[in-house]
Amino acid sequence: MTTVDGGSTRAPGNAGARKLMISTPASPSTMLTRPRSLSVSLGLIAVVTAGVILLTILLLRQPQVGQGELGIPQDAAHVILERVGETSLGGELVATPEHATRSPLSQQMSLLVVDQHELAVGACVVEECARDSRRVLGTTNEKGELVVFLEKSLDVTTLHVHHPSFIPAVVQLSTPLPERNTVHLRPGRGLSGAVALADGSPAGPGIRVLAWPVSEPWPLNARNPQDQCLLPIAVTDDSGRFELLCLPTSIAYWVEAAGNGLVTQVRYRGIPPDTRDLYLRVYPCYACIVRPRDEQGRPPRGDVNLGVSGRPTSWMCSPHPCDTIELSEPVQVLLGIDTSSVRHAWPPRDTLICLIALGQEGEPPGVQFLASYPGYSSEAVFVQARRIDSPIPEYVVPLHCDTEQWGRCELRFSNMLAETLPTEFQRSRYGQVFLEAADGRRLVFGIRRLAESKPIVITGIPFGTYEVTFRDLLGFISTRIEGPAENNGALVIDEKPAELEVFLPDVGGFLLELRDPEGQQYSGELLLGLEKKGSGTRVNLGFPSTPYCEDMLPEGTYELTMFLPKQLPLVFFGRREFVIQAGMLTRLSSTMH
Repeated sequence: MTTVDGGSTRAPGNAGARKLMISTPASPSTMLTRPRSLSVSLGLIAVVTAGVILLTILLLRQPQVGQGELGIPQDAAHVILERVGETSLGGELVATPEHATRSPLSQQMSLLVVDQHELAVGACVVEECARDSRRVLGTTNEKGELVVFLEKSLDVTTLHVHHPSFIPAVVQLSTPLPERNTVHLRPGRGLSGAVALADGSPAGPGIRVLAWPVSEPWPLNARNPQDQCLLPIAVTDDSGRFELLCLPTSIAYWVEAAGNGLVTQVRYRGIPPDTRDLYLRVYPCYACIVRPRDEQGRPPRGDVNLGVSGRPTSWMCSPHPCDTIELSEPVQVLLGIDTSSVRHAWPPRDTLICLIALGQEGEPPGVQFLASYPGYSSEAVFVQARRIDSPIPEYVVPLHCDTEQWGRCELRFSNMLAETLPTEFQRSRYGQVFLEAADGRRLVFGIRRLAESKPIVITGIPFGTYEVTFRDLLGFISTRIEGPAENNGALVIDEKPAELEVFLPDVGGFLLELRDPEGQQYSGELLLGLEKKGSGTRVNLGFPSTPYCEDMLPEGTYELTMFLPKQLPLVFFGRREFVIQAGMLTRLSSTMH
């Protein structure tokens, strides 16, 4: 046997032999081996080459995340969002990945609706939200679910989802996210474009929603630097029933809707005709959600923020709190906060409310104003002035409003007999004062914000002795006062309950009671404003007139009892040491420096 290069044959055991050895033909049968082996080899090479080419083409054509098709990685964490309960928004969607663990909220992500099947997701730190937003697209799959792809780098824990074809939702996610996190939103009641812009053009189903960061100024017509977020609305659906969502911070514009029990047109005042971004201004109207009756004329179940049931001829949610709601017949009006429907939605802290409801001629107003807060009932916190010696003889009782700012209001009672009106004036921590009749009807009577500089003033009260009770969750403070005599029929309540109010524009508002270590209540209304700073929170503590003056508190260590709807991780920076007892009796100690 010879080698190709003509050299001698190496020993078989020589590991260094790298020469190709070809046998010389010895018989005719061996002559058929060469072309057959070559054909097989060439065939294998062709198959492998074709497979590589095909695989390359498939990889190149594979849809990328966010390109409008379902390119779900195999390692994606699929999160199916289920409806967990009916709310005034139609349902709340909450989901957590299987391997998720609870962690502090560090960033927020809002879905901006671009069109019917495309979502733009902006994720950012609050200070950099306007400059650091990025787009991640979502689409619908064959099941009609909305699929959103989230990248791990976004480090998102909260998702605010607003889409015309899907139920508005707040989605709690883990942090950090897995390599890929896929969120499926099941479609809810389809909301169509029954909303007209300022120029009369229909908004259509592709309403774009914007959220604004906490620390950034308002992009449009900012009046209050504390206003924090631009939030969307839910428009009318195909059936004619509607949900009009006015979220509670003072938003750039305000909305007025009128109709015969059903909204047929929504007008947005002040919106430039060339924009499709819909903003609402809820000035001191609180958060308001209006829902109609069902087919049997029954009101929807549960409290809504401002709900009108029955057959009202009109209603108004306007920038002026002393406007009149005129109703053709007694209906039920609910004023308050329904946190099951609007998470993190609370009234503005400086709101003055003096809504008026008029019934039919000769009939008492059948209107009910309720306050609803998470974690405790509307009866838990109020200030009451109880008439204890004589009935009210008047049929016309003026309702006093802040004349310097809002003008004067009057609440008229028609044919309301004195003996039917044992009265109880109630005030929630946000300023409502109620008149409650013996038969359970509760009417808004008058308000003045409880503050150091503005005592409660209730006008039109006959002379007599009243027992004024300031009540909070932990006790009562009662006093008896004489009045009013000659003070134009005004009852002035100038004692203050011990209360501490926390206002979190981005996540909600919390009501606290402040006690020192000896158990002494700190008398006065304080504001604890929390301002987000990156992943932490800055505490500003002081009186409402000077909300950033920690020095107004006496030196010492205080215990703040939070009444929260759920646990909420907070990081505090300030000057004094506080012990925070939040939610499920979870204690968080932090030094304010």
